[in-house]
Amino acid sequence: MQEKEEITPVKPLSNTDTAAAVAELKEKWSNLQDLDRGHAVNAIHQAGTSLRSLAKALTCSPTLLRRLLEVDQAPLEDRLLARQGKISTNELLRRVKTAGTLRAVKDCEVLERRHNLAAQK
Repeated sequence: MQEKEEITPVKPLSNTDTAAAVAELKEKWSNLQDLDRGHAVNAIHQAGTSLRSLAKALTCSPTLLRRLLEVDQAPLEDRLLARQGKISTNELLRRVKTAGTLRAVKDCEVLERRHNLAAQK
């Protein structure tokens, strides 16, 4: 039986909530999975905290935080596999990037079809 991962939307945080969220994330950082880290980083970043200042507060690199933001955008199926330990975080990132590339190719194809139809008219 597969575990279901609930998708919890990122809620906007106020400035005081943001400071508390950063402190809480820093405290729990070493005990969290990358998926949970990504979700927390996303919430704090959406509240207006830059990745550079967040990285400084968490004593990590902004690049790591960017990767965690990408992980948070992964499809539900892939996140479930990562949570179960069936795929690594790096594999999850590869899948996110591949899905983005495929989406871009499809968008280009649709745009090209529209241009062709418009040219035929």
